[in-house]
Amino acid sequence: MYSHRVTPISSPPSAISRPGSGSFPSSSNHAHPAKTTLGLSVVEDPVSGARVTNIAWGGPAHLSGAISKGDVVVAVDGVPITPSNMFERLRGDDTPGSRCVLTVEREVEGGVDVSVIRVSAARVAGLQRVKSEVAALVVAARAKALDG
Repeated sequence: MYSHRVTPISSPPSAISRPGSGSFPSSSNHAHPAKTTLGLSVVEDPVSGARVTNIAWGGPAHLSGAISKGDVVVAVDGVPITPSNMFERLRGDDTPGSRCVLTVEREVEGGVDVSVIRVSAARVAGLQRVKSEVAALVVAARAKALDG
């Protein structure tokens, strides 16, 4: 369903949404909830960009399989991320189905370009709720099995 491409880059060059909320952290630049998400939570990295603190299960970043907690997003569509443009760059045009290329740096592997497609924030929030409900059912089933 989602198309993604990971391309190593030759030289290595904060939350998109709160998990399950579909909205950006408080910011004067973003007074309304985001319609789309990349499924990332990030914080400003003091040196180079936006450090990934969480990846929403079922979101575009998770489905790409190419972005991990601790990675630093240093550019979106070739434009470097700065503290003043971080949320604007990650939000992009806020249109479901829009594609963007995230330049991601890792301590071990260096940098890669990851192509992801923005999806509805409500859809990712719904997937998060389903995942939580299934996890609760599994815990209940295991407890019941132990009780015998």
